[in-house]
Amino acid sequence: MCDFLSEFNSSGSEQEETWELDNFTQLTQPGDGSEEIYFQSLKFYSYTVLLPLIFMFGVVGNVLNIIIFTRSRYRHTLDDIEKSANAGLVALALSDMLFCLVGLPDPFLSSQSGSRLGGRFAMYYMTYKTPLMNVFLFSSTWLIVAISVERYIACCYPFHARWFIELPRTIAVDVSIYVLSVLINIPGFLKYRFISMPGGCTEDSDPILIKQFRPFYDSSFREGYMIAWSVLGAFIPLVFLTLCNIRLLIEVYRSRARYATEQHKYTTSKVTIILISIILMYLLLVCPSMLLQFFKNMITESSQKYYNRYRTAEVITNVSQAFNFAVNFVLYCAVSKQFRDNVKGHLCCLKDTSKTTQSETNNRYQLVGQQKKEKVTVKESLPDDSSPKTTTVTMDDTHANTVTKV
Repeated sequence: MCDFLSEFNSSGSEQEETWELDNFTQLTQPGDGSEEIYFQSLKFYSYTVLLPLIFMFGVVGNVLNIIIFTRSRYRHTLDDIEKSANAGLVALALSDMLFCLVGLPDPFLSSQSGSRLGGRFAMYYMTYKTPLMNVFLFSSTWLIVAISVERYIACCYPFHARWFIELPRTIAVDVSIYVLSVLINIPGFLKYRFISMPGGCTEDSDPILIKQFRPFYDSSFREGYMIAWSVLGAFIPLVFLTLCNIRLLIEVYRSRARYATEQHKYTTSKVTIILISIILMYLLLVCPSMLLQFFKNMITESSQKYYNRYRTAEVITNVSQAFNFAVNFVLYCAVSKQFRDNVKGHLCCLKDTSKTTQSETNNRYQLVGQQKKEKVTVKESLPDDSSPKTTTVTMDDTHANTVTKV
C-alpha cells in the first residue's frame, strides 16, 4: 500500500525532526483544474467507499477460508502432499485476513480533506499501519512462493515429493516466513517515535510529536532499505512465481492431454488449479503496485504531468492490491467443487444448529405452558365424619375450573 508517512520528510533534513498532530496529513502536489477534481473524486470514492467494502469482505472471506481448510471433514479427503498445500493455504488466509483487518480502520479515521480524527489512536494507527501492512504483504507473497515451489516439486518430481514435502516441514517454513516478515520490517516500526512535550495545547494531555528515527536522516540508508525490501519482497518472488507458474501450466496442459486418452490414469489436482489462479491474480493485482512504489521517485521527479498520472495509478493499484487479498474465497468457490460443498455443509450445520436451538426454545415454552395446567388436591376434613373429603380442581389459563368431588 502507499507509504503515507514517507511523504512527510523526503529530503531527510535534520531541521524537520518533529510534526505536531495538526500537521498529520498526507502531503500531495496539487494538480490543475479538472484533472485535480477528477483525482480527488477518484481518491475519495476509492479510499472511503470501495476499500472498506473490500476489506470487510476480505476479513469475512478469509475467516471462512480458515474454517473450511481446518475442518477435519475436508482434511480427511486429502493425501499427505495435499495436506501440506492445505496448511500453506491456511497460513495464506491468515496473512490475508490480517492485512485486510489492519487496513479496515483507515477510511473511518480520515476525512476527504486528509485531516486525521480520533486523536491518539489515529496517530498511533497511521504511524504503524504501513509497516504492519508491509509485514503481511511480505508474508503473503512468500507464502505463495512456498506453496508454488512445493506444488512444482509435487508435479514435476513426484517421487522426490514424497520425501521432500512433509506437513511438519511445511508448517516450519510458514512460521519462518512470518518471522522473516517481521524482522525485515523492523526499520519501518522504528522510522518514527513518539515524544511528549511540556506545555500541551490541550487540557487533557500534552501534545504528542512524531520524531524521525536517526538512520532515516541518511538518504543512502533510506534508498538502500527500499531497494533491499523491493528485491526481497517483489523482484525475487516475481521471478519464482513466474517460473513456477509457467512450469505448472505446462504440466497441466500435459496432464489434460494424457487425460483425453487415458482417463483412469491422469487427473489434474484442484490444488494445482487453485495455485495457478492465485499466482496469476497476484501477478496482475499486486505486482503493479509494488513496481510503482519502487519507481516512485523516478516518476515523480520527472515532471508535474507524470506526477499527476502517478497519483491516479497509485490509487488504482492500491485498490487492486487490496482486492487481491480479499478475493481468494470467491476464487476457491469458483475452482473447487469440494470447497463449495464444504462451505454449503458448514452453512447447513449452522442452519441446523439454529433450528435446534429454536426448537429447544419452543419446547421450553411448551413445558412452561403445560406446567401452568396443574392439578391441585385439596383435602377437607368433614365436621361430622372422620373420612376426608377430596376435591380435585383443574386450573387453566381460561379460568374455566372443573371441580370433581370424590
